[in-house]
Amino acid sequence: MLEQEPRAASQGSGNPTGITFTKLSLHDTPQNRFYQWAYLYACRYIQSTFLAAGIEPGVDWNLNGLLRLAFDAKEAREQAALLAESYWPPSLLENLSPAQIQERLGIESPIGGLMLHGGGWLHPAAWCDVLLSHPKIELLTSQCVTHLTPTAGRWRVNQHGPFDAVILANAFGSTRFQQSSHLPLKPVRGQISYLPATAASLEWQHAVNYHGYVNPARAGFHCVGATFDPRSEASTERQEDHQWNCDQLRSTLPALAEALGLPHGGPLQGRVGFRCQTPDYLPIIGPLPDAEAYRQQFDDLGKGFLKREFPFGPCHDGLFITCGHGSRGITSTCFAAEILASYLSGEPQPADREILFAIHPARFLIRNIMRRTSLKTTEFKS
Repeated sequence: MLEQEPRAASQGSGNPTGITFTKLSLHDTPQNRFYQWAYLYACRYIQSTFLAAGIEPGVDWNLNGLLRLAFDAKEAREQAALLAESYWPPSLLENLSPAQIQERLGIESPIGGLMLHGGGWLHPAAWCDVLLSHPKIELLTSQCVTHLTPTAGRWRVNQHGPFDAVILANAFGSTRFQQSSHLPLKPVRGQISYLPATAASLEWQHAVNYHGYVNPARAGFHCVGATFDPRSEASTERQEDHQWNCDQLRSTLPALAEALGLPHGGPLQGRVGFRCQTPDYLPIIGPLPDAEAYRQQFDDLGKGFLKREFPFGPCHDGLFITCGHGSRGITSTCFAAEILASYLSGEPQPADREILFAIHPARFLIRNIMRRTSLKTTEFKS
């Protein structure tokens, strides 16, 4: 593994804590199925991997459940619909009243919510360290990859190789290579705030999700977040964003905010990061297509010939990608790795065909060919 930074998980995965979470839905779409399957897979895989490494829950992780509050009317209606259908079993999803939340979680809440059993929080750097400690993984840090060169059916990465297969897992950095330069990736700024723990808050052991989120204390402070700003590229912290994080917490859980002693306009510290986002809010996972060959082979799609048969799209042999996981990387990347492993090994895929097409790296090429637009003009939703 070639890592650009001196330490793995120091960019998009550099927050002190993050959550594994999905928004459950009754709508059977490829997007919903992907994230719900990814959530179930991540919950099991994260827990079993930490435990196999001898790391008990508490300091760097705890998948003891995540509380999703019914923070507005729309969320309350959606939660009520989920519970009415009884689609998700109680072992995964449990409705909690405000009194039950206070009794079981020790958090005073004016509203109820859903407990997602199996979800929770973790320290991303610790999680990456566990994964990279595998005896068959060699980690090379401070390696800025500038050249990706095909060589007699294999690949050279800078001076390394040749390799039978290469996987790009470098977010925006993937677009620096000719083979993946067509991908429509967008940075979305996010800022979290660090709130010092109090004697009372150290007792809170569950992550809480609402329009923002607050995690249990780690290393003496809570992470509260996070803003979502697709229009800003500012890498420095902004006090108005810290204030937004505090206001969301204060308006949703006023007693918790009071217990933390939230400042009213005072200076705070935190962290700024940039999510790697796609226009359709699904990650990009799979073999990288040959963009020019696609444009030539499927040109008739742009002329309205939608019913004719087309051959399989040409891809770069041995070149794969996983990126565009946005704000859900902790949840989605484990399942993405399993999908890539199936591509590489020839084993049956863990996802259905609709999901594989929905996350395929060629989907934006096909859409743009049908619209007769250039390769990178796919529009983002604001």
